Amino acid sequence: MAKYCSKCGKLLEKNEKCNCQAGKKTEKKLNTKKYLNEFIEIYKSIFTKPIDTIKTYTNKPNLVIASTQIVLFILAFSIYILSIAKSLYVLYGVITKEYFTAIYNANINNVALQTHIPYLNIFLIAILFIIIVSGLTVLSIYLVNLLLFKSKSNIKRVFCLYSINTVLPTIFLVLCTIISFISFKLSLIVLLFVFILSNIYLFSGIKFISVKDDNKYGYTYIISMIIVFIILYIIFKIV
Repeated sequence: MAKYCSKCGKLLEKNEKCNCQAGKKTEKKLNTKKYLNEFIEIYKSIFTKPIDTIKTYTNKPNLVIASTQIVLFILAFSIYILSIAKSLYVLYGVITKEYFTAIYNANINNVALQTHIPYLNIFLIAILFIIIVSGLTVLSIYLVNLLLFKSKSNIKRVFCLYSINTVLPTIFLVLCTIISFISFKLSLIVLLFVFILSNIYLFSGIKFISVKDDNKYGYTYIISMIIVFIILYIIFKIV
């Protein structure tokens, strides 16, 4: 009875094994190596040539690299929030005066021991929050370009623009997670400056997504951010 390869349909001799999948495995390894090299190059060049890097990866969008970077950013953000959860609870206590007496007489560690901190919930909420912020930012920039300024914007390029601008925050979120165990305030200060710098790069990068008029991309950024903040405010009010 004739035997055929289940993958490609080639007629096989007795005890013969088809090697049709060997090339695909090699190709997969080469693609993985290629993406890894591109990641390394992005992480290096975002420090040395940030605007050129943003331009390159916005004009030649790669959804695999962009999606992977967004996942790394989301994880880095959520882990950082976990690392400062105890301090956030104390800060919340100061604002609500719920733990005022305890804070007055104890340090952060002692205050945190007096209440249960739902780390898993905090981690999941942080993931959901940054996904919502990222999605709103991408959609807002895309729609403002498309509807207000009649620009032939491509949502894939907008997504890649946003993604490349999360590289710097991702690196410093990891660094600030370590710093947070030494100083909560210092980690927040470092992160604040990094996110300001990242938003400056995002502002500069908007001109690479089909906004030809230099007078318009500033308005694109401002209007988009206002939309994002308004929607987040509404969400927080509802929740």
